[in-house]
Amino acid sequence: MSTAEARSIEALARDIRDISRTHDYARRAKADGSGAASDLAGAINALLDGVAAREQEMRTRLDELKDSWDDAQTANKLLRRVKDELKSRKRELDEAVSKAAAANVAKSQFLANMSHEIRTPMNGILGTAELLARTKLEEKQKKYVNTIIHSGRALLTIINDILDFSKVEAGKIDLDNRPFDLVMCVTDVVALLTPTSARKQIELGVDIDPELPRVYTGDVGRVRQILTNIVGNSVKFTDKGHVRVALTGKVTDGLANILIEVADTGIGIPPEKINDVFEKFSQVDGTSARRHEGTGLGLAICKSLVARMGGSVGLRSTLGVGSTFWFTLPLEVHQEAVSARELPVDLAGQQVLLVEPEKADAFDLCSQLERLGCAVTVISGTADLASLVRPRLHAQHLFVILNILVTNESLLRQVAELRALAPASKLSIVVCTTVGVSGDGKSFGEAGAQGYLSGNLSDDQLRDAMQDVLSHRGNGSGRLVTRFSIGEERGPIQPGEPAAAVVGTGRNKVLLVEDSLVNQEVARDFLESMGCVVHVAKNGQEAVAAIDLDAFDIVLMDCQMPIMDGFQATRAIRQKERQGQERRIPIIALTANAFDNDKERCMAAGMTDFLSKPFIPDQFETTVRRWLTA
Repeated sequence: MSTAEARSIEALARDIRDISRTHDYARRAKADGSGAASDLAGAINALLDGVAAREQEMRTRLDELKDSWDDAQTANKLLRRVKDELKSRKRELDEAVSKAAAANVAKSQFLANMSHEIRTPMNGILGTAELLARTKLEEKQKKYVNTIIHSGRALLTIINDILDFSKVEAGKIDLDNRPFDLVMCVTDVVALLTPTSARKQIELGVDIDPELPRVYTGDVGRVRQILTNIVGNSVKFTDKGHVRVALTGKVTDGLANILIEVADTGIGIPPEKINDVFEKFSQVDGTSARRHEGTGLGLAICKSLVARMGGSVGLRSTLGVGSTFWFTLPLEVHQEAVSARELPVDLAGQQVLLVEPEKADAFDLCSQLERLGCAVTVISGTADLASLVRPRLHAQHLFVILNILVTNESLLRQVAELRALAPASKLSIVVCTTVGVSGDGKSFGEAGAQGYLSGNLSDDQLRDAMQDVLSHRGNGSGRLVTRFSIGEERGPIQPGEPAAAVVGTGRNKVLLVEDSLVNQEVARDFLESMGCVVHVAKNGQEAVAAIDLDAFDIVLMDCQMPIMDGFQATRAIRQKERQGQERRIPIIALTANAFDNDKERCMAAGMTDFLSKPFIPDQFETTVRRWLTA
């Protein structure tokens, strides 16, 4: 190698060291002349071009990554802000839900209080007017009194509509599904509205498919409410012609699709109004000059109730010709042969084995059974009941009635053991209890009992229950007879029936517990017109003291009173009865509240029956007479 080439390579090496030290990849190596040094410089410069390009690319990528990092940081800030906003919104929503729940509770409490406050004076107005209507009056006076009664009942209907609508809005409509006679339900509603249609000289009739089963499982109270509202509307808006109720349906595999149509020859509905009829607060004629008053809630309530029961509702109408309202109900057919009313059974000489608890506080079932003509054998509670029943299973049918205090597994096992001894055609098992507990009837029915009777029963109710059990023995229906089922099959006692004759031969003593002076006077006059001797207590404390001093046939107990309310008083009376093993006196609740759980609360406190204010005279008298027979 020549000296010149050596110097060129040495200079090239210095350039490379400077580039490496300074990272100046834009600089290029230089070599003088030609030869190996020049070639090496060219190769190095080409490498430097690639490094410079890669560096530029890396810088660009770095700038892009920095931009992405900035974007990510911005996005994180936005996410944190959104998260904070969501937390804030959730807190606001939770607060709103809590406030809505509190408002709903407050609304229900307000409605309950308003119901009580309105119904209490309404009881005084309607009760006094009803009593006045029974006195000797001039024609003009009768007209005035009837106007008061009619207006009061119309106001009560409006109050009931508003309360029902509030329960629908709050989702508090619960169904009480029991076996019931649909034909009787329809005919009862028609009978109730017949006097109104007769006054208007319009025909009110029923067409029922004779091939349909009669007994179904459903909420008869709600079905009756829907029917009463729709048929009542048709009667109200029909001035001439007729109103017809038609009951048809199809049954498939034990499930019936019932169609009820109510056709009238009334005023009809304009086509543009048909879709609004079932809406809340809607009326066909909303002007102040309309002939027929109302809240516009009745049909909206009906629509909600029908939907709650799984059915649908509709309307066909022609203005000036008439309307046909219809609704469908899917109902389970209750497998039943005939009712006790259709097949009466003589209880004379009927063998009954009555199993009483060792510390009974129930009413005297033995005396009642003997009054019905039964041959009664009473035994104290025993763990080996089957051994006592087995020898009595002869040719004649045997009734075993268990009068229990509290349901337990031992009792359920005893019922199951008894059922295993003989079929229903040879042995009937009925459980009686002073205070029924929800679900106990089902448990005893599954164990093999044919009857579950809660509360104090009158002689008539006990006889009807036993006849129902005997009428259905051996038919395999598995029907459980309850105090509610016998009431639905027979319907309420009508005015003029011989119920009054079964009130005692002497003057019955009634304790009336009521703090309102007006309601005291109304209830006292009702009772005295029935021949009762009335003692008044103005609060629960006075009632408990009065029962300690005197013997009463029944107690009418107001629920809301100062010092001691009706619930506290009833529990105190029941406690004294248990401690002293005294007879259980019927206590009938008097309340101006109108919600479903009011009756349950009364029964849970130990009350025997329930009367809602304002009193309807026939209902008041029927209830009082029924318990005076017990």
